[in-house]
Amino acid sequence: MVGEPGTTEPSMLSSAALSAITDVAAYIAERNAETNAQAAAEGWTFWTVMPTDADFVGRFATAYDLELMYAQSAWFEFYRDVRGYKPWGGAPDTLDACNAAIDALQAEWEAGAEDREAARLEQEAWEADYYAREEAAEEARIVAAADADEDALWAIQDRLMGIRAAA
Repeated sequence: MVGEPGTTEPSMLSSAALSAITDVAAYIAERNAETNAQAAAEGWTFWTVMPTDADFVGRFATAYDLELMYAQSAWFEFYRDVRGYKPWGGAPDTLDACNAAIDALQAEWEAGAEDREAARLEQEAWEADYYAREEAAEEARIVAAADADEDALWAIQDRLMGIRAAA
């Protein structure tokens, strides 16, 4: 399940608890500090944190609204990754529904792992065959060109010998 920027773990707070947090700036600062601490502890070399500017923070009345926006974004991206196209229509409209939809997509992704692996192996085999045929065709073109050049040289030699023999 995905729900937080910079991590793959959802908020451990309930929807009711998130809805009660109205100091979104403090919530973001706390979540960013947690992400930074995790990054430092695990030796990450790249990560992102939530914006802290007033324009961004002002878009959310509660921490729930913020978390819902991130969960919906994660759902859209994961949907595209699993199905190969972006969904038509809107994302689930509650945090619980988003998390359930993400869990369903995760199950769908895991169920298709063997099919994706088989498709990858089939693609690799096709590419190997294609490049082998291309290489053989290029080699045949080179040999044909060399044979044509050699035939032209023999023809010149034959004409020259015929001229000398007649003289």
